Amino acid sequence: MYAFPVTLVCAAALLPGLAHAAAPPSPQQFGIARAIADYCSRIDPAHEQRFVQQARTALGNMSEARFAAGGQTLAYQHAYSFIGSLLSKASPADALRACTDIL
Repeated sequence: MYAFPVTLVCAAALLPGLAHAAAPPSPQQFGIARAIADYCSRIDPAHEQRFVQQARTALGNMSEARFAAGGQTLAYQHAYSFIGSLLSKASPADALRACTDIL
């Protein structure tokens, strides 16, 4: 029960560090950021733009077009699916609380 908020908050806590990285984000980092933004946008659609902007900023202000296009690599797809499967196990209340904490 408590694993979900901890997982989401831990993953989200890593995102700001990506913005300061010298190298572009890895496909796995992109997949994680994108999965969190997409999931939180579904849970709290009123703040979709803020979740997307938070992820884009964490990824080094990735262009809107590149962010929207998604990743085409297998590594991106695995990271996105893995994080998505973890997030899907959350209760609605835990999910909303964790997503709100990201903002």
